[in-house]
Amino acid sequence: MSLKTNKSRSRPAQSLATTLVIAFFGISALALLLSSAFQIGLNVQTQQAALSSRQQLIAQNAAKAVSTFIQDKFNSLQTAVALSNPNTLSSGVLKT
Repeated sequence: MSLKTNKSRSRPAQSLATTLVIAFFGISALALLLSSAFQIGLNVQTQQAALSSRQQLIAQNAAKAVSTFIQDKFNSLQTAVALSNPNTLSSGVLKT
C-alpha cells in the first residue's frame, strides 16, 4: 500500500499543473471573447451612428428638393393668377 500511496501523491502535482493550464487557457479565452464582444458592440454602435447621420443628410436634401419644387409651383401659380386678372397688377408690372 505504501507504493500505491506514493503514486497517488505524485499524480495530484501533474493534475494540478493540468488544471492550472486549463484554467489559464479558459480565462484567456473568456477574456478574448468578452473583449471581442465589446469591440463588436462598439462597432455596431459606430455604424448605426454613421448610418443615422447619412440618412439625415439624405432626408435634408430631399426636403430641400421638395421645398424648391413647391416654391416653383407656387410662384408659377402666383404668376398665372396675376396674369389672369390684369386689373390687380401694379403699374410697375404693366409698364415692363
